[in-house]
Amino acid sequence: MEITLKGESTINIGATDALSTDTEVYFSHEDGGTGGYLHLNGFSTTVGEIASGSSLGAGFIDNGGVPDATLTIGNSEDTTYSGFIGDGSGGGKLSLVKNGTGTLTLAGENSNYSGTTTINQGTLVAGADGALGYGTVHVNGVLRLDNHDLNNDVQVNSGGALTGNGFAFSASINSGGLLAPGGLYCPIGTLSFNELALNAGGHYEWNFKDASNYDQVSVIYATTLAINATAAGGEFTINVVSLDSGDNVGMATGFEVGHTYTFNIFTAPHITDFSADKFKFDTTGFSTDAGSNAIFSINQVDGEGGQYLVLSFTPVAVPEPSTWAMLGTGVLALGVIGWRKRKQV
Repeated sequence: MEITLKGESTINIGATDALSTDTEVYFSHEDGGTGGYLHLNGFSTTVGEIASGSSLGAGFIDNGGVPDATLTIGNSEDTTYSGFIGDGSGGGKLSLVKNGTGTLTLAGENSNYSGTTTINQGTLVAGADGALGYGTVHVNGVLRLDNHDLNNDVQVNSGGALTGNGFAFSASINSGGLLAPGGLYCPIGTLSFNELALNAGGHYEWNFKDASNYDQVSVIYATTLAINATAAGGEFTINVVSLDSGDNVGMATGFEVGHTYTFNIFTAPHITDFSADKFKFDTTGFSTDAGSNAIFSINQVDGEGGQYLVLSFTPVAVPEPSTWAMLGTGVLALGVIGWRKRKQV
């Protein structure tokens, strides 16, 4: 079922699950005004999708009731909603749940809903500053920051990924969660936080193209990067992924065997509880013009701008098969000589 709201037209929800799960709600400035209102009035409901179409800023969604309420969005297709989302005047919080495999872009500036945002499937794009209100964001799908700032604490859980470019107030990369500046297996990016926690079992997809183009994560405003991972089974994994000149997964160029390359992959005013054995590397996606074998390490370094986690790698040559054969023949010969000497004694 499709509902198009224009001007000041309004939907007032009067019961839990009043709308069907396949309801598509479109907001439009066609007749002027706000572009339509959706008031939950303290009742949770599910819709198939919400969209503002080509009407930038069209739409106003709020709770407006005394009890807290949740709007669940199925979103099997890609849509953009650029209107306002808020708690409303009733005192109850509004929460959002994103289901479905599609991409939902929230592009309304300075939405002020204070309930949680939960991404269970697909991708939610933060397409404006403050697009996700002020509540905690639970990421079980993909949250992508589209060069904007968020006021939220972001919890990246198992199967979830935080990607893109921009700023979030704080984030925790939990077990099975992924931090991926720029995107998943795509161009270089930068993410910034007021606070960041790297927890046991979390992952960081670190993309690099050459010695000077690579993903970076920064913690700003004199706060902390907390290393909460543990050694011997609770490590934080860095997935090293090389990109070719076209920003596709492939061979990174400009590298030489035997030369050590260093990268400031995390920057923070303060880093707590660092230990190199709390990290491990997945180099499945590593390939350079110096080969696909390297020695990797990570260290904490103090500098003028704060403290850094520095990833280093040194490409190493792998002997040709004929070299291994020669080495094997040599070892065999030494063994035969030794056997003969023992036999003569």
